[in-house]
Amino acid sequence: GEADRLGLVGSAGNRLDGTVEIVAEGNLDDVERFLQWLQSGDTPGRVEGVEASIGPATGEFKRFSLW
Repeated sequence: GEADRLGLVGSAGNRLDGTVEIVAEGNLDDVERFLQWLQSGDTPGRVEGVEASIGPATGEFKRFSLW
């Protein structure tokens, strides 16, 4: 996927309220590119809005996975 292409690690999954939660770690420029892609309309699903919070990476992820 796009996260793998950008070299990001993290996770994504559906929440009970119908939203999707994504945690992405990597180079800040690549994370920002990922956010732009999410907002671009070129995603596999419909994206109605994106809320982002940028903070320090935890280092807990080794790859990007779905839950």
